[in-house]
Amino acid sequence: MIARILFALALLFVCDTIVVAGVAADWWLTASSVWKNQRGSFLNVKQVNDDGSFSGTYINNAPNTRCRGIPYPTTGQTFPVYPSVYFVTFTVNFTNCSTTTVWKGYMTYEHLPTDWHLVYSPPGQPPQSEDGHDKFTRIR
Repeated sequence: MIARILFALALLFVCDTIVVAGVAADWWLTASSVWKNQRGSFLNVKQVNDDGSFSGTYINNAPNTRCRGIPYPTTGQTFPVYPSVYFVTFTVNFTNCSTTTVWKGYMTYEHLPTDWHLVYSPPGQPPQSEDGHDKFTRIR
């Protein structure tokens, strides 16, 4: 995984692919695109920049979790890895729940399987973490 990230970064700087990263956003991760995962949560992309960065909102609808149904700001970045494959990462700070989650995955057209890492900071206790997987599918 680290080798792929380093390869993507090398492409950005060596091959002038910043424009290509923007093209990826234009093709798959577009402004106004909506992505839904298997737990019913939504990534709503509001803005995509030429450098592959993006922003929007994330609405958690996962069963048996807190902070459900509330849109939280998200920011992320796309990097070209192979033709038609892009590394995507985005972060959500669920402020009402003292939780931050980072998703990382490889987007191909309308699918974005990810691994996520969540850190929860309960008051007066050490931080706790959890890992999992989500598969996002573009629905709009």
